[in-house]
Amino acid sequence: MAASWKADPELMDLEEEELWEMINRHRCKIVSRLHPERLTPYLRQIKVLDALDEEEILHSVRLSTRPMRQGYLLDLLRTRGKNGAVAFLESLLLVNPRMYTLITGKEASIAPNSFSRLIDSGQFNVFLLSSMSSLHEELTKEKQLKDSLLYHLRKLWDRFKHLETECKSLRNMETENHRLHKEMDEQSQALSKLKDVQYDLSMSYSLALQEKDTMQTRSNEVQEQVYAMKEELHRVRIELQAAQNWSTTTLCEEELFMLRKENQKLREMLEIKGQGKLLQLGEMQQADLTPENAQKLLNQLICAREKIASSEALKKTWQEEKEAILKEKCHLQTDNDMLKKKTDAFHHQVSELQKERDQAYQARDMVQAEISSFLAEKDGLRQQVMELTDSNSKLRLQIRSLEEQLQTQRMRRNCMDTEQREKCLKFKHQRLVRMDAICPSEEADRISNCSIEPWQINNDTCSSLGENILPCSTPIQEGYQSAFTKSCSTNLPDLLQCEAADLDCESEMEYKKDLQMFSNMESGESAAEKGLSMPRRRHAQRMNTRTTIIAFQGDDLLKQICIIGGNKTGIFIHQVTKDSAADEMSLIPGCQIMAVDFDVMDPSHKVDLEGVTSEDAHWTLNRVNGFCCLSIRCNMDEYRKLLNDIDSGSAVSGDSFYVRVNQSMPGRIGGGMQVTCGEILHIKDTMYKGRQQWYAHRVNPYTMNDGESGSIPNYRQAQEHLISSIQTITWQNAVHRKSKKQVRIVSTDRCTSHLLWTSIDCGLCRCEDSSTSSALTRSCFTLMPYTLVTHIKVTLPRPVLVVPSLLGRHLSEKLCATKDFMKCDTECLTDAEYAAKYQRGDVIGEKAGERLRSYFTRHTVESVAQQVGALEDLQC
Repeated sequence: MAASWKADPELMDLEEEELWEMINRHRCKIVSRLHPERLTPYLRQIKVLDALDEEEILHSVRLSTRPMRQGYLLDLLRTRGKNGAVAFLESLLLVNPRMYTLITGKEASIAPNSFSRLIDSGQFNVFLLSSMSSLHEELTKEKQLKDSLLYHLRKLWDRFKHLETECKSLRNMETENHRLHKEMDEQSQALSKLKDVQYDLSMSYSLALQEKDTMQTRSNEVQEQVYAMKEELHRVRIELQAAQNWSTTTLCEEELFMLRKENQKLREMLEIKGQGKLLQLGEMQQADLTPENAQKLLNQLICAREKIASSEALKKTWQEEKEAILKEKCHLQTDNDMLKKKTDAFHHQVSELQKERDQAYQARDMVQAEISSFLAEKDGLRQQVMELTDSNSKLRLQIRSLEEQLQTQRMRRNCMDTEQREKCLKFKHQRLVRMDAICPSEEADRISNCSIEPWQINNDTCSSLGENILPCSTPIQEGYQSAFTKSCSTNLPDLLQCEAADLDCESEMEYKKDLQMFSNMESGESAAEKGLSMPRRRHAQRMNTRTTIIAFQGDDLLKQICIIGGNKTGIFIHQVTKDSAADEMSLIPGCQIMAVDFDVMDPSHKVDLEGVTSEDAHWTLNRVNGFCCLSIRCNMDEYRKLLNDIDSGSAVSGDSFYVRVNQSMPGRIGGGMQVTCGEILHIKDTMYKGRQQWYAHRVNPYTMNDGESGSIPNYRQAQEHLISSIQTITWQNAVHRKSKKQVRIVSTDRCTSHLLWTSIDCGLCRCEDSSTSSALTRSCFTLMPYTLVTHIKVTLPRPVLVVPSLLGRHLSEKLCATKDFMKCDTECLTDAEYAAKYQRGDVIGEKAGERLRSYFTRHTVESVAQQVGALEDLQC
């Protein structure tokens, strides 16, 4: 084993405070000029920093700029004491000798005696060899880049020649275009002359038209005069004919009067002759009959008349009694049938109510049993929390004691002589690795060396650098990133993690440009600095599609952040409270919250917020009160679109879904909407005016458009109202029960995940112990005041029911009373319309019992079929 080298005795003789005071004098220049990624490889090689520290410095989300990362590196080295200061100055010898001379006031020398005992000759040689190999690889890459640039330059030169030829052709085309312009000017002048000639012709044509109009008006006047003369001639002819007819009518009237007088005389003579004959017949009959015979005949005639009258009266009374009995029989039969139907319906309703009552009692017992089990489980969880807090305090004490032991061991290692240190390093030597890779197996041994938690470090030390310091992105290698993700997933499962994503071709091109710019910036430095420059990494890029997990102390999380969105758009951060824990973790408006984990020790407490409503998101985030992990994604486009929709009024929030109401609810004071059982509502906001109520629109069943709007109770309040309605129906007397349906009972498994009760019922069931498999938890269900429905477009119309007129009279009213059927209207047609439609086959039937002729046509039936078909667009 080679002997260790001796450092500068003047620097080693200085105390820790003097060294750090000397460094802090030039802290502003160090932070603004140096790159932390060029210092960390040497600091890792001499074991001042471990892999976790390097990863925190280069890839932390909080350290977004290069000065912040450099300042954090100095703060971390300050915790290492004197060894950290000496190691930092030695790294400046290799990276930036000018800065070393500026800080120490001595000339920079890379002689073996200028390094401390923190690194031996073997490690230093291996370090230099690895640096040379990485530089050689970089040189080959730059040569390849140079060849590609030359190839690209040749292509551009060929392109330039091709463009020159095109330019010449364009010039020729321009001259041709100029010549064509001249010809066009000449043609335009000729065209203007032709237009003048055409104008003169049009003027003459207009004058001729005016003369034609005047001639037409004169001819019309003459025709009117001729027509008036014809009318006058016709009138004179009619008067002459009437005068001639008057003389003939007077002669006819005189003759008619004479004939009437003769007819009257003849009638009088006939009447006189008839009366004489009747008197002769009466005298002859009186001579034949005696008074006794006449009296007998008279009595028989009177008796016969009385019998006939009495028989007719009896017949009338019997017929009236028969008709009355038949009517009474029909009424009694109809009343009997109605009573039978009523009794059957009453017994059926009583049986259904008994079943519903039994179900409600079972549901109440199950809910009470669940509440008792939840309370017992809550007590058990409280006890576990107390035990875990005690164990946590004990573990913290053990960690502190281990840290003190590590500090004492470090002090002892610093005091050991070189031979003992070499013997110890035989077993604890760190294997050299490539500069842009991390071995996950070695990070597990160094987790205990981290004495400062990453989320407790204050970054206010770098806030006074000014606005002239430009941010520099950190280079990230693909293998380095995958190794870090693997190490985080195996060793720190509950801390900060990032999903790995592939870099695209644009990042490769930017990396090559940055390499070229970096080489140009360092061209003015010394040759020794160029020969010993550390390998450079790729610049880190933030991908908008990447999901990042941020861990911080989320006490009263909804007081730290304000959220907006819903199940349609997602949940976004809208506002961040200043100087809060969320503000310190660089959370900004526009970040979409994908998931929240508010109990790191229990994976079942991780809630996915994709597709949940605004009410569920508020309920879930309100439960966070302590250490939590938020999975966020930067999605500014959707956030801006949501804000524009809300400002324009096209959207109320990010919620949008359809529900069917399973109960009738009256309207509430302050804009509440009255709903009936079975209606379809479009929910647009589940946190209306910041309260636990929903903003809904009533859906038109025919056009599917939003109609009347207002606020309705949320799921929990509606469920309480449903339970109270079932209780009132159960306690109600059957005689006073209303015929209109008020409640529609729908139940489902409480443990099933659903959009409407994810946070209320399923969230509690999910936290239950999976080992308990009692019959109560397996058979639990919940009553649903709202049922989630989806919009389905029906392409075919609904069928049409055609029945005979006899059945239609009795069934039309009963069928049309429901919403599933609609009565077809008739159409009054004239004879011509009826004949035309009858030939085309459009007349289906005629409506009986109408004075006017009304028909059922194909047009009316199709309109009703299309209208009724829209009722099936919403289905559960």
